[in-house]
Amino acid sequence: NAPEGTVRFTVQPREPGLATYRLAVSGRDSYPSDNIARVAVRILPPRDLLLIAGKLSWEYKYLREALETIPDLRLHIVAYDDSRAIYVAGDRGREIARAAEWSPALGTGLAAVILCDLQSGVLPPGATDVLGEWIGSGRIGVAAIGRSTYENPSLGFLPASLSSVTPAGALKA
Repeated sequence: NAPEGTVRFTVQPREPGLATYRLAVSGRDSYPSDNIARVAVRILPPRDLLLIAGKLSWEYKYLREALETIPDLRLHIVAYDDSRAIYVAGDRGREIARAAEWSPALGTGLAAVILCDLQSGVLPPGATDVLGEWIGSGRIGVAAIGRSTYENPSLGFLPASLSSVTPAGALKA
């Protein structure tokens, strides 16, 4: 009867994909063949999430702070203040904010889009069509937060199943 214990270790994977590890313990043992184990671990790539905020509200502030704590999440932000000035963060956020007109290619690689307090007239021309295309493709999850988002007539593409308290499909694989 060998003593039981827990061993903790941290491995930094080099890149996404399948990684195999060999674990071995040594010591005097009647069954040395059970001292080695092999495990396979699928390392997921960091996920890109786009947060679009129509105003710098408390909902936006708390949501942004919570999202910034998630490991392996690359947060890209396009947020507007009351004077329609733009605050951006992340490479994709800068790219989207600079675009005079949005194209479907801007969504390549996004895992999800969160729309927060998005009033009518905030987004650049064609942006609502592109958002609708991203979400309609089923490849990008969507969550909508804030009454103004649901009351925005230009966002009719939002699935009816979304509610203001239950984000559906956000961060889907």
